Amino acid sequence: MGSDSAVFWNAEIITASVEFSDRAESIAFNEAWSMLDDGERLCDLCNKPALSQFAGLTWMEYLEKREQEIARENPPVVHSGYRILPGYANGIGLQIIVDVDVLSRDVIESAIADFITRGEREWVSNEPAYTKVFQETSTVN
Repeated sequence: MGSDSAVFWNAEIITASVEFSDRAESIAFNEAWSMLDDGERLCDLCNKPALSQFAGLTWMEYLEKREQEIARENPPVVHSGYRILPGYANGIGLQIIVDVDVLSRDVIESAIADFITRGEREWVSNEPAYTKVFQETSTVN
């Protein structure tokens, strides 16, 4: 991939719906993690009974509840685009977010061609991606 055959791209191509879910999950996790003390952070939270700071819910129950609330009440905005990812030992990391329901060979090839056409650099769409995840969670009461 790319105009220079000597450059090795490590590309991750995901749908906007996957990115939306990942962001809601990350927000919920960070929020819940900050509610724990050091001792609680060291234990196996997945097997721990309900915690008072989670309103009597287990770690996993609280995360699932918060992810749904975040998606419904304060949904993260996702844009299609290309992001260069640092820290790869070999080659260059690249994340491509596409606003489609399902990845296909045509979608992947089109995204790569567009990345090359745009000069193999970061780019973010001006318009937010319209995802089914957002549509479904924003209409839940």
